[in-house]
Amino acid sequence: MKRKFLIMLYSTQVVSISQALASGKNVDAVADVLTWVVLFVIPVVGLTVFWKLHIFPEKVAEQRNHPQKDAIQALCILSLFIGGMLWPLALVWAYSKPFDIKLKGGKTNDELKEIEI
Repeated sequence: MKRKFLIMLYSTQVVSISQALASGKNVDAVADVLTWVVLFVIPVVGLTVFWKLHIFPEKVAEQRNHPQKDAIQALCILSLFIGGMLWPLALVWAYSKPFDIKLKGGKTNDELKEIEI
């Protein structure tokens, strides 16, 4: 009996508090603010975060002075159109260290370029 009374008292207190907060002008003002936030602020912030995330591998490649930063940039742009499927590959590529392949004569690619010039 005492338990039912406490539950009923608590539920009436919650209802009365919510009714006091939900007066007509307050609800309209909150709804107006939420409408502007949902229509304008959230899409702009979301697109900005999405863009910054997709160009992150490109920025990493530029900071690390990666010799293939143009290719990484192209992969980031291509990843935008494919839905981000190539983005992890661009990130790994940006953090990887490029290496020279020794050819049959023991010369690297850079040494062969110097000879050709």
